[in-house]
Amino acid sequence: ASWLLLACAGRLVTGSPRRVILTGGAAVVATGVLGLEAYMRAPLPLPSSAGDPWAALERLLPPSRPESLVLVFPGLAGPDANSAAVVAGLRRARKRSVVVELDWRPWVGGELRGAGNGRALGAQLGRRLAAWASEPATGSSASSGFIRNLHFVGISVGSQAADAACNAFADGCCEPRPPHRQLTLLDPFTASGLVGLVVAPRAFGVLRFGEHADYAEAVLNRDDPVPSTNLPLRRAVTYDVTRAAARANFTPLPQDSLHSWPVAWYGANAEALLARAGPAPSHSVDRTRERGAVVLVP
Repeated sequence: ASWLLLACAGRLVTGSPRRVILTGGAAVVATGVLGLEAYMRAPLPLPSSAGDPWAALERLLPPSRPESLVLVFPGLAGPDANSAAVVAGLRRARKRSVVVELDWRPWVGGELRGAGNGRALGAQLGRRLAAWASEPATGSSASSGFIRNLHFVGISVGSQAADAACNAFADGCCEPRPPHRQLTLLDPFTASGLVGLVVAPRAFGVLRFGEHADYAEAVLNRDDPVPSTNLPLRRAVTYDVTRAAARANFTPLPQDSLHSWPVAWYGANAEALLARAGPAPSHSVDRTRERGAVVLVP
């Protein structure tokens, strides 16, 4: 596409000086935009110097395979007090589950590559988790034989990793009785390239996050400054906490913004939400849980 624009610019060189300048400038800008879009979306290898992400995750997993596993992917800045509150809330709610938070900053590769590398990382870990969960049970894990529930949680850009991990796990695991897959996304960053940033309703995550989860939910607010984090997801239940009363008492962490409010809200309410949903929630229970439903939190 970029070479075509440049060729067109060259053909118009005989026009007025102003037309030549505008056309050439437009071609240069378009070339830069297309190049940046390709860079953000290209399936580039993860930074090799960071090591094997599966080895990093495996160190966090218990020796025996649990019946229920919760995997949390924090945002680009890594674990913080808000993600710690999410982990604590999940542990209170899922007392029999193993809850781990993976600091994936070594594989981010910078802000422009965060979404693309997040998806590559998530897909790799999802495939490895599927192989791990499919292995014949041995030792103390033999009583259950397999994982019954797997819950992926993504925060901001970490939502790209969580969604990709859920997809890859669903594709590769455990027939004929695959584990129940739940996906929770907290103020998810939905764009995978410039298109999603400029035309937010067409962002990848708005259209497709949660499509391979048995149950998918998102928590967001509509007025924070981070682009592509303010629209409901079509394949998930969305909790809109923009006007939640508890926000009056919320103070962002230093150098943070209202982008972190959905994360803080979930950390405080995870126990109640998960108790209401049950161990294996379904989108078919009632209309408030249908894919695409929006729940306005008072």
